[in-house]
Amino acid sequence: MDIGKVVAVYFSPTGGTRKYVKEIAKRIKSDYEEIDLTNAVNREKKYQFGKDDLVVFGSPVYFGRIPRIKDGIFDRLKGDNTTAIFTVTYGNRDYEDALLELGNICSKNGFIGISAAALIAPHAYSPRIAYERPHNNDLFALDIFVKRIKEIIDKQGFKTKSLTIKGKYPYKKYLSSPYFPSLRKKCNNCGICIVRCPTEAIDINNPNLLEKGKCIACHACIKNCPYKMRKVKKLMFYISRFFLERKIAKNERISEFFYIK
Repeated sequence: MDIGKVVAVYFSPTGGTRKYVKEIAKRIKSDYEEIDLTNAVNREKKYQFGKDDLVVFGSPVYFGRIPRIKDGIFDRLKGDNTTAIFTVTYGNRDYEDALLELGNICSKNGFIGISAAALIAPHAYSPRIAYERPHNNDLFALDIFVKRIKEIIDKQGFKTKSLTIKGKYPYKKYLSSPYFPSLRKKCNNCGICIVRCPTEAIDINNPNLLEKGKCIACHACIKNCPYKMRKVKKLMFYISRFFLERKIAKNERISEFFYIK
């Protein structure tokens, strides 16, 4: 099969997913295209892909599931038996049902998965957990991953084969984080947090106002504030983070890869 356009499609509030998806896409084709669904405006658009296209999907994992956002993240992307690669990134704990969930969402919309990957990225809540990922070993693993993908694509009839992805259905119960970010009094109202918020949960006229019904506690505003003016004020957050770091910070997991059979 001759690949048409290669498109990197991702939702990546803190940047880890974006990095991996772009690394995969550029290994397949240097002049790949990009759709950043972290941007709320982009999620409102409709996208159509053809039979010769290849789409690399990427999402972070929140409590073992794909982030839940009003109107969905990938729902406006439609394929026509379009070849796809499904990827999720997680902060060294577990990805549970998220990869299967992403694959099922995309498959219902006309995409045919030929491979999938669960990849380790920096944890959104801790500067100590997987903070250096992807490292050289991760990138080497992507080289092998893409090599296998190209071998699959070169074979006739590959779209008729099935891709088995780790995960359970029904999916685990969706949980949401209670650790919402707050604004410090010294904020100079630069507005970067407003721009970087993927769900438009921060009031455009008053950054101190946060609509918790929209906030997914991704902490993109905390990570992207150049003045360190956002933080979680709940003591339980830091207690939970401390025990999480003790449990998983030193026990580095490796990425997992899946291919059609």
